[in-house]
Amino acid sequence: MSIKIKRFFSIQGVASWLRFGCYLQICLLVFTSFGVVQASTNQRLESVPHILLAMGSERGAEYAIIVEKESQQLFVYQYNGSFNEVFKTDCSTGKNSGPKTRSGDSKTPEGIYFFVQKHAKDDLSVTYGAGAFPIDYPNIIDQLAGSTGNSIWLHGTNKALMPRDSNGCIVLTDENFLHVARYIQLNRTPMIIVERLTDISINNAKDTEAAIHDFLKAWNSALQDGTYHQLLHFYDSEYLPEINWWVDWNRFRREMRRSGFNFAVAFDHVSIFRHKDTLVVLFDQSLSSTTVNLEVTTKKMFVKSQKGRFKIIGEEFQTAPKRKIALQHNHPLVASLQNLSQQHQELHADQELIDVIDGWLAAWSSKDIKRFGRYYSRDFKSRRMGIRSWLQYKQQLNQKYAYIRVSKKNLEIRRGKAISRASFIQVYESDQYQVIGVKHLVLKKEEGQWRIYRETWEKL
Repeated sequence: MSIKIKRFFSIQGVASWLRFGCYLQICLLVFTSFGVVQASTNQRLESVPHILLAMGSERGAEYAIIVEKESQQLFVYQYNGSFNEVFKTDCSTGKNSGPKTRSGDSKTPEGIYFFVQKHAKDDLSVTYGAGAFPIDYPNIIDQLAGSTGNSIWLHGTNKALMPRDSNGCIVLTDENFLHVARYIQLNRTPMIIVERLTDISINNAKDTEAAIHDFLKAWNSALQDGTYHQLLHFYDSEYLPEINWWVDWNRFRREMRRSGFNFAVAFDHVSIFRHKDTLVVLFDQSLSSTTVNLEVTTKKMFVKSQKGRFKIIGEEFQTAPKRKIALQHNHPLVASLQNLSQQHQELHADQELIDVIDGWLAAWSSKDIKRFGRYYSRDFKSRRMGIRSWLQYKQQLNQKYAYIRVSKKNLEIRRGKAISRASFIQVYESDQYQVIGVKHLVLKKEEGQWRIYRETWEKL
């Protein structure tokens, strides 16, 4: 009996140890798996797709659409200080492999493109499903390579999605198309198409981003203050940029500097993408002064590194001017500078009128009748008095009151070339009399100076 009991406990003990061992193995497996997941997550945080370098997130999250032809997958990446994959789905690309080179080859192009238009479902045939976004193929790189074709779209479909089944477009199920459409901003969101995705380290991406920012600063400095030849230094010797606008640009720069008006050219909201050996740099361009700020346009540059230096191999304006420009020019930056110059002249002219009114009120308050009289036109009239009678009347008041203080509030100016009008609340104080009213002045140019031509007052 004792032998049986020992044998029983021995068998039970072995079974127990086996169960405990299995339990340990499961725990180790879970722990190891958790470690692998963590390592994988850390690895993803240390690297990004090689095509994504930076995006301007100053105005909130930005998105990039990536198509990998090899896997027939479409990815959506969000950038808000760092890149994160937020969506992935199956897609269909061209029936034939390789990058598109000519019209009708049923191939999907490879490169960095931007969505430039949106077609709603009701505007399309049923073939395109829930809608479509055309991209800007062929871009400058395609044109330099002699590639032809057009009408490459991201669109939905009215049939089952099959891999490599399009004539060159990128196709999604309707459900996924509508989901991806939420991330697309025209002329800002890129669609980057590659055969196979690879990764680079975040440090590598940040180094390139910093180098491009330095390049843009130097280019921008040449644009703002440099010479024609200094600006051309940033361009590839085989690329001749359209530079006819430089004559007008330089003329406006000189005119504004002669008038003592300083302005700055600025860039921000910079996005940087890479395809093979070409960088695409997208940024917003603006002009500013101490009083005026004009958003000009979104500019796109194609840049290559040559012997350790960046060179522009192509550029274009991605969008029309950000605001309506009164004085039209075929170059958005020149047109905006002309507009800025005009606004400066208008502000300067308003300030000239303000200075006249302030000087007139100061002379009145100081009871300096000679200086006061210089602010009036020779043919001034008010209350049926000409200039001589008017000044005699004002001198009598000066002698009557121990002090006079006259000030203005809520000045409004309607300026013209020869005649301008000003209205304001006038506060008149003296040792014997105080009153508030609305003053209306008509001023005219006389010997190059604004002078008061008519004057009326209404008590409040």
